[in-house]
Amino acid sequence: MSRTFQADLYLSIRNPNSYLVARQYQQMERDYELEIRVKPVYPLAIRNPAYFEEASPLWVPYLIMDCRRYAEYRGMTFELP
Repeated sequence: MSRTFQADLYLSIRNPNSYLVARQYQQMERDYELEIRVKPVYPLAIRNPAYFEEASPLWVPYLIMDCRRYAEYRGMTFELP
């Protein structure tokens, strides 16, 4: 008996991490009996407008550095638009 598993992916199009993991989720769908349901979410700036006022000024540089490091690890390119 074949069984397909389902998972929800809450995706924010503005979040660079969403871009970085998209290929992995596609690969998981191909490799396993998995159906990923994409659930779009509002960007952080809309969900919590005060976030950027309260966040550390180092938040953005660290985010970009982490994204570039992860992309390099996965053999992907990563550039800001």
